[in-house]
Amino acid sequence: MLFVLGWTIETEARQRNYGSRGAPRQSAGISFSFPDFSQIDPSCLSSDEAGNCTVLQDESFSDPIYSIFYSKPGIFVSVGRGTQESVNEDGTDLEILQTVIQLSGALRPFPALPDAKTQLVVPVALHSGYRRLSADASTGSFDRFESTVLALGIGVGVLHETGSTRISAHVIPFFGLASSSFGFGSGTSSLLDAGVELTVGPISGEIGITLGYSFRWQRWNLAEQFGNDQNFIGKQHGIRIGVNW
Repeated sequence: MLFVLGWTIETEARQRNYGSRGAPRQSAGISFSFPDFSQIDPSCLSSDEAGNCTVLQDESFSDPIYSIFYSKPGIFVSVGRGTQESVNEDGTDLEILQTVIQLSGALRPFPALPDAKTQLVVPVALHSGYRRLSADASTGSFDRFESTVLALGIGVGVLHETGSTRISAHVIPFFGLASSSFGFGSGTSSLLDAGVELTVGPISGEIGITLGYSFRWQRWNLAEQFGNDQNFIGKQHGIRIGVNW
């Protein structure tokens, strides 16, 4: 799949502003994400005499996730972590870990206009993501959710360049395979990735500034594990700031 992706898309695609010929070679920085992650219709682990359902608590996360990112032509990597105070009586805290690796390029539907300041591009990307939600208990770390996703997507993007300033935007729907990192569960995952990025520079020497906003909606549908459905849904808004060179 990686070979086909590299063979069919333009190799001159630049970081996340797809298709730009003059974009910075690489960038790095920090990002802050605000997630809303929870289980869809959790199964009953037990029921009392009145028929009230008891489910596993704290399978949701909404506190900020702090990440570092690095990008260069055709690749974007992010690693993040967040913590949240538990509402359980035992007082254990929740921890979320997530990584994203995205390989991307751009098809140019209008190759006869290579010098146009505003261009329409068709981003093609391969997304690999890992997410783990766990709670630290007295007996050790207990995984509430852990999954790895590999998905392929194609979308639409636009790029505008004026002097040393570049603005790019994209929307890419993905669909792929999801696997549970514990047990033998497997299934599918669908996601929508959208974002806007501004790069300015170089300002001093070869150093410039990168600012970005991202939105991601994702759903995980995994086989039932330990009597509990592993169907989760999440969305997150993110802001990132960094330097490019």
